[in-house]
Amino acid sequence: MRVNPNFAKFKEDYVYVSVKEKLTQYMQTHPPQAEILDLSIGDVSFPLNQGVIEAIHLAADQQGKMDTFHGYSPKKGHPFLVRAILENDYQAKGIPVNENEIFISDGAKSDVAHIQDLFAEDITIAVVDPFYPVYIDSNVMASRAGEYDEKTHRWSRLVYLEANEDNAFVPNLPQQAVDVIYLNYPNNPTGKALTQSELQAFVDYANQHQALIIYDAAYEAFIQSAEIPRSIYTCQGARNCAIEIKSFSKSAGFTGLRLGYMIIPEDLVYEGQSLNEMWARREATKFNGASFIIQKAGQAVYQPRVKAEIKANIQHYLANACRVKESLIEAGFVVYGGENAPYLWVKSIHEQSSWAFFEELLNKYQVVSTPGSAYGTNGENFVRLSMFAADGIIDKLIKRLKEL
Repeated sequence: MRVNPNFAKFKEDYVYVSVKEKLTQYMQTHPPQAEILDLSIGDVSFPLNQGVIEAIHLAADQQGKMDTFHGYSPKKGHPFLVRAILENDYQAKGIPVNENEIFISDGAKSDVAHIQDLFAEDITIAVVDPFYPVYIDSNVMASRAGEYDEKTHRWSRLVYLEANEDNAFVPNLPQQAVDVIYLNYPNNPTGKALTQSELQAFVDYANQHQALIIYDAAYEAFIQSAEIPRSIYTCQGARNCAIEIKSFSKSAGFTGLRLGYMIIPEDLVYEGQSLNEMWARREATKFNGASFIIQKAGQAVYQPRVKAEIKANIQHYLANACRVKESLIEAGFVVYGGENAPYLWVKSIHEQSSWAFFEELLNKYQVVSTPGSAYGTNGENFVRLSMFAADGIIDKLIKRLKEL
């Protein structure tokens, strides 16, 4: 039996596993000086809303009765959740989407990785650097990335769109023909959000070159600025070139429940094939749907009282970002993000490598970050701090920054 040879191409473990290993080593070799403040993982800290819990209990009770029991979910999701998404996330905002274009999933991360089942193996993929690691790793596994160059720290078949301080983290358009472009806005890790005109430029490019945009909008709920689009379908022509992916994890705290959805417009037709129909066929073969109980929990997210509490939680995370950003700047750091996303992108004062900066923050402040180099070459000299944290942790971090 032969195995997939692409797994041997990975030079290191998935970044968050590596961070946990570094933290374990540190705790084994250093006497406890202070409480470790872990701001590395983008996992929520607030518990699930009571309205969501009530929906879960009710759905569980329904599963215990013959006349209300549900087995496999419909391949596109239960109609009650599909309609709630359509009415609240799109129709209420005047965004052109129809019910047949919504596919319920077990999370945005899965969709981002699995959507490439629809692509030919020899297509050209473009990613923004810095990038969310799954965009790269899933394409490596699928033989689309080529070989890893130890000098450039990049994959030979991928096209990298530069996003750095020089262009205010707004990536350049591809300078060569590409087939698929991964965009993630508001961005993880930099916290950057594209304006309507900046996003429209990518849509125009995709339509001109018959490319497809995979638009990962997992952090859409954190958008505060009126100039930031809440969906790529607010851009003219986006229905002809874009798939949109959204998540309940970071907005409603579903990181442990796993629920998301994807919009595949019926307008997306390549080589005579409908991507909407192809994905429906793929789901019928490979996925039995998110559970009825979890989908009922997702429906509860759209209750007015639940929406109000979720909005308050998001404002809390963003307030954390504002407080920490101010303290970091006062301490002499250069900091980006935090306005429309729950992440701070912090630059090393001494232009250290990302892992050296990680070590300094851990040793000096007992703060765990995520090294920027894990997100691409443009992440070198940076770390990412997650603001999904309880008040106590944020207060302690600010206190340490002021003391040191």
